Amino acid sequence: MTFYLAWGSNALRDHIGTETDVVLVDLFNYATRKIKRLRSQGKIVICYLSVGTVERWRPDYLTHKSEWRKLELDRKTPWYQERWIDIKQLKLLKKLMKPRILLAKEKGCSGIEPDNIDNFANQP
Repeated sequence: MTFYLAWGSNALRDHIGTETDVVLVDLFNYATRKIKRLRSQGKIVICYLSVGTVERWRPDYLTHKSEWRKLELDRKTPWYQERWIDIKQLKLLKKLMKPRILLAKEKGCSGIEPDNIDNFANQP
């Protein structure tokens, strides 16, 4: 199997080689029509989303800022404008993550890559 990371400037390419089997895209930054086109070409499209950090630039954060802020831990991540999530607030976490997973389904993703689930391994 061959993989293609449609990230950053690579996400702007309209043509992904026929030899590519799996394409990893950003759930929020990759258009539904592009995902559907890749799927129609027989590609497996995996949609990236962070489930272990609050990403302050995401549209769902901006819409529900007060709720996302309740999940933020004081400790910063190595990435700009991200904070680790307090996973002990499971009810709120589920409430905020469920729409993301449903969005992946709606957009036609073959699956998701739930990133940043290893916050225990990231030392300050």
